[in-house]
Amino acid sequence: LLESVAHRHPKVLAEPPPHALFKGYSDSAADFELRAWTDYASATDVQSDLTAAVYEAASAAGFGFPQPSSAAPTPAAPAR
Repeated sequence: LLESVAHRHPKVLAEPPPHALFKGYSDSAADFELRAWTDYASATDVQSDLTAAVYEAASAAGFGFPQPSSAAPTPAAPAR
C-alpha cells in the first residue's frame, strides 16, 4: 500500500524505487517508514502529499489510526 501510493505520485522518482520499511511496534500502532526519492526543491511538498495520500489509502483499505489519548488522573473528592 505505501509503495503503491508513492509510485503514483508524479514527482516521486522511479529510480531508486520507493521502499516501505516496518520499523516496529509502539504502544498502540505498527510503525512504518516510506522512503521515496524526489528532487530537492519538491521534497517538502512531496512529503506532505504522500502523508495525506497514505492516510487516505489506508482509510479506504479499512485501516484505522490510533488517536492520542491524554487521560489525566482526577483528584479524589475530599472526604466530608
